[in-house]
This record gives sequence, structure tokens and C-alpha cells, in this order.
Amino acid sequence: MKKVAFAGGALIFLIIVWTSLNAQVGIVNITSDPEGASVTIDDVPRGTTPLEVSLTAGKHTLVITKEGYTGYVSSLDIGKGETKDLNVKLEKTS
Repeated sequence: MKKVAFAGGALIFLIIVWTSLNAQVGIVNITSDPEGASVTIDDVPRGTTPLEVSLTAGKHTLVITKEGYTGYVSSLDIGKGETKDLNVKLEKTS
């Protein structure tokens, strides 16, 4: 009986922690023209566009690059539970 009570208590604890952590993040949907650009957030490579990223709430530095195009650098502020859509048009280099 004690094992069942412990398992139930542990499950409730995990649900509370997961809910708390989940509320501390926001989501950014990043697209670019052209697609396939590399995305780095806070100096951490995240993948290529199109991309959906979960971020802790707060300010972040976003860098989008693609060979043959001018890079894009921006500050991004995301709130708890917020979802932002970001579409970046990259300019060809001459």
C-alpha cells in the first residue's frame, strides 16, 4: 500500500512541476523567405526555417542566416504562455 501511495504522490508532484515549467515558456514560430535559413537563439543553434521553438519567458537574441543572404539579428521578448509568429525576409547579398 505504501508503494501505491508513493507512486501516486510522485505522479502528482511531476504534474505540478510540469505545469509550472510549461507556464514559464512561450512559443515562437519562425519562417523565412527563403526557407531553410539557420536559426540561432542566444548563441544556441536551433535548426532551420520553418521552425517552432519553445523559449523561457524573457528577452532573447535571434540570429537567422543563409548563405548568399544578409543575416538577420533581432532581440526577441517572449511572455509566459505567449505564441509569436515571426516571418523574416532575407535580402540577397550583391
